[in-house]
Parts: sequence; C-alpha cells; structure tokens
Amino acid sequence: MRLYRFPEGKLCRALIMGLFLGALVLNRDCNFSGTLLKFSYAQFGMLAVMLVGGIAFLCCHRRDWKELLTDRRILFALAAGAVIVLPMFFKRDWQLMYFSIWLAVLFGVFVSLFLSLEEGAKLYLKILCVLSVYSLLCAYGLRFLPDRGLLKLPVVVNSAKTEFYFFGASFVPITFVKFRNFGIFREPGVYQYFLILGLYLNNYEVRWDSEKKLWAVNLLLAVTTVSTFATGGLVELALLVVVLFFDKGWYRKKAGKLAAGAVILLGGAVTVYSFATKGLLYAGIMDALSKFDPNHESMTDRAGSIMENTKIFLRHPLLGGGIREVLYVVANNTSSSTILYAVLGVLGGTLNAAAWVALTWRKDRKLWAWLAVTVILFMSFNTENYITNPYFWLFPVMAVCQRVLPAIGSGKNRA
Repeated sequence: MRLYRFPEGKLCRALIMGLFLGALVLNRDCNFSGTLLKFSYAQFGMLAVMLVGGIAFLCCHRRDWKELLTDRRILFALAAGAVIVLPMFFKRDWQLMYFSIWLAVLFGVFVSLFLSLEEGAKLYLKILCVLSVYSLLCAYGLRFLPDRGLLKLPVVVNSAKTEFYFFGASFVPITFVKFRNFGIFREPGVYQYFLILGLYLNNYEVRWDSEKKLWAVNLLLAVTTVSTFATGGLVELALLVVVLFFDKGWYRKKAGKLAAGAVILLGGAVTVYSFATKGLLYAGIMDALSKFDPNHESMTDRAGSIMENTKIFLRHPLLGGGIREVLYVVANNTSSSTILYAVLGVLGGTLNAAAWVALTWRKDRKLWAWLAVTVILFMSFNTENYITNPYFWLFPVMAVCQRVLPAIGSGKNRA
C-alpha cells in the first residue's frame, strides 16, 4: 500500500515530531492536562496539532486527492467512524467523547498514510527513551535540589491534589508516593502502559542497525518500568522478559544465559538490600506487593470495573450503554477493553480488540508466544482508561491499515 510521504527536510521532520509529541502530551493521560492546562484546552490543542498536520499533508499531496479519496485507509476511517459515532445518535447520548475516540483512530489512519509501522515505532521509541532518561534523572537525582532548597521550581497540583515539582518534561511528586516515577503522566500506572508498549515495539516491530541499540533500549525501558512501581507493569515486564528469553532464543546463547543470571542475582541483591535498609526502595516494593491483596482498593477497583462493564455490555450488546453510566458505574473505571464494549457495543469493542490482534499476529510466530505477548499487552492497557488516547489506537490502527487492508481481496496474507 502506497505511502504518501512528506518531502525530505528539517521542517517536515519537525512537523512529524510535533505530531507525535502533541498526541503524547495533549491528552488526559498526561499531567500537563489538569495541572498547567485545563482539560478542554489540552483537547483543543491536540485537535489543532492534528489539523495543522492534516492541512500540511493535503498541501504536499494536492495532486493525489482523488487517489486518497478512494484509498482503503480512508474508507476504513469512515467505517470506524460509523461504528464509533453512530451509537451516539441511536442512543441519543450526546457526548463529545465519541468523537474523541474516533479522533484517536483518525490519528492512526493519518500516520499510516505517510509512515510505515516500523518508522512510526522508531520515532515513538526515540521520544520515549529521551523522556525515560529525563524522568529517571529528575525522580531520583535532581529532585534533591528543590527538596533541600537549592533550586526553586514551580509546584503544580493535579485534580487529585497531589503536588509535583515541575521539571518541564517530568513531574516529580513532592510527598505522595515520592518513590514512584510519574514521568509526564498522571499516574505511574499510566506510564507503565507506554513503556510496555515500547518494549513490545522494540523487540517485535523495529529492526535497529545495531544489536547494541536493541539492548540499550530494552534496558532503559525495563529500568524505567521498574521505577514506576506499578504492580501491573512489574508483572507484565516479568512475563515479557520470560517470553522474549524463550521466543527469541536467548536461552541458547551464552550472552543470554549470562544476562539472565545477572538479572536474577541483581534482583536478589536489590531485594535483600531494600529489606535490610527499609528505605524508599523497600517502600516501593511493599506498595507494589500490597496490591495483590484481593481486598486492596486497587484490586477491587479493577475487578469491579471489568464486572460492571460486562454487565452493561450484556444489557446493551449492540450499541452499548451511555458514556456517563459506564464511566461512573464504579468509582474508578479502569478497564479500557471492557469500557469500549460497554460504551460502543460489540462492534466498537471488537474493532479495538481486533486491531491489537492485527498488531501482534504473525503467521510465522509461535502460537504460544503470540498468545502470551497479546495477553501481556491487553493486561497493560486494562489497568487504566485509555480509550481516547491516540497511543492506545495508533499502532494497532496502523497494523490494520498496512497489513490487514492490503490483504483483503488479495488472496494472501502480507503480514
């Protein structure tokens, strides 16, 4: 399928970078929204970024408009819009969130017009790596400067009344869960999703020109995931490491065996040290472990989210229930997949689930590895509500546009 590329040059590269950054920071899952910016301003800002990118794209390809109108990706975007937005009219549930979900899908379709999935994944990983390094530096190094009065920084407060030092591209909590790395996100549990997604893309979608880059990115994203102390993220990371160890054949290599031994020894040493000193690291480990308690608020919220969303879906399987009914059916509705089924019905929920399967599926991949990786990714985005986040849809939608659509009617799978 044709890629309608932007012209080469610094201006166009900056435009594409701006699109990716704008989609990352101007949404409800980033701490800029709700602290420095009102939520509505952030939403309109993201819309403006996408409009600027769209107008620039149409200007660069003004001779291709006729071809674009008949492109399967555009038809897919319209079909997705019907699945997502039409339920609003049938239910008379007049909420702009339907359009926010569709906008996230449109972003994925738009990017698929000018970047391959691998190119998009590389750009995302470069951004994520820079943010990861900076968040680690701020959370566990630079924070001591304002703590000790050596540096005056702006203090911002989110909707949960948590105070943060604002380091520009990182938010560091001042007192509440100060041992956890928030990065630019509203919660460490949100950060873990972006990191696990990055680890998947790094190992299964991107081919670096050097194996050292693969390992450097893996190590950085893994350490950053641990620094969030998000229970779900830690479990997903451990499972993903095991899957990669066997699926990639690392267990056959001497370096792989040495790395596995080093990880086990380091993990054991860190655990012993944390329990001996009972410092911040110990607090982080105990906080993460406490969430395995079936009676812990984190566990009951997530279980309640899945149960109540499923009940609403079973009552309204075709079109789903009202958005307010779904989002407020429990105090913290956190399961993205079941929220989509509950809000949009069977078609809308399956659209997202099938897109993620399209991203992970390969006909030459071991069945157990495909199932394991797919389950890990579904775990990562079913601990929070991401349904309007562009990065919840971007790479799955790109996979549909660049792998599934070309194969329809071709008689063969091009994945």
